[in-house]
Amino acid sequence: MNYSVGAVIVNYNNYWDTVNFVSNHLLCQQGIDLKIVIVDNASTNNSIDILKSIFQGTENVQIIEAGENRGYACGNNIGIRHLIDDCGCGYILIANNDIELDDVRLINKLVEKYNGLDKAAFAAPIMLENNKISRNSAWKLPTVMSEVLSSSYCFSFLFHGYLSRFSYAFSKYKTEVVPVDCVAGSFFLGSSEVFEKLGSFDEGTFLYYEENILGQKVKDVNLNSYIIKNLAYNHRGAKSINTRYCTSEKYDIRLQSKLCYWKKYRKKGFLLTAPLRILHCLNIVEIQIRGCLRKLPKIVSNKFFENKTV
Repeated sequence: MNYSVGAVIVNYNNYWDTVNFVSNHLLCQQGIDLKIVIVDNASTNNSIDILKSIFQGTENVQIIEAGENRGYACGNNIGIRHLIDDCGCGYILIANNDIELDDVRLINKLVEKYNGLDKAAFAAPIMLENNKISRNSAWKLPTVMSEVLSSSYCFSFLFHGYLSRFSYAFSKYKTEVVPVDCVAGSFFLGSSEVFEKLGSFDEGTFLYYEENILGQKVKDVNLNSYIIKNLAYNHRGAKSINTRYCTSEKYDIRLQSKLCYWKKYRKKGFLLTAPLRILHCLNIVEIQIRGCLRKLPKIVSNKFFENKTV
């Protein structure tokens, strides 16, 4: 059976990954009626011209210009809306452009598994990084304590044992289907009805925490998300965000999304948001210290060789 699936890829400045993923992976998928929407989030390079040129005449690939970069959530929502309203797709696939699909029937198999799940919201294959199961395939919704402790490098190190409880040890599960709180945003699928019921992505975030917010929405309406262990995709790592923001800027963006999640979806006020802001400042200091420590061996090494020169 050919399922009607719409795939959304948000592009920002790295058209080469988008072209590779769509041409060499998505368009090779079999057993589905696939519609692909590439949403260009106001790239500052020539992404839009190259994408239009390469996919011109490719019937099931459409390029949409976002006009302005309002973030990852908004970019995805533009694509989701088009695929549901204009294309009538029964299923929506959210995918990053930095992944690889080795199985040409992966999406077909994912839809078939999805249709047999109990009260399914979203389903995703296992994420592989360097041929190993990634701990970022899925995770549990945070508690106040875990959020506080994970907001600092020092705390994360000291309380690693406690924080590790919020990851899933998939190798310990005997079944091929594992219920989870949050699936990674790099590759997951849901029905069009679910996306409409949940209101898709929260555009109050620019980047980060989209998965936690979706996970909380799923929990609030008594649905479930799942990892399908016998299906897998390869993740190579994000690049788009690194083309625009430095480390401290990315942490600033993360903080705003974190506060949005806790205030809007977990109804936590000043007693939590104030400590999170303080820990954010501490985290920035920790980043700077780590940066200096990384430079020390190089500085010492250079000084050593300077002293050895005649």
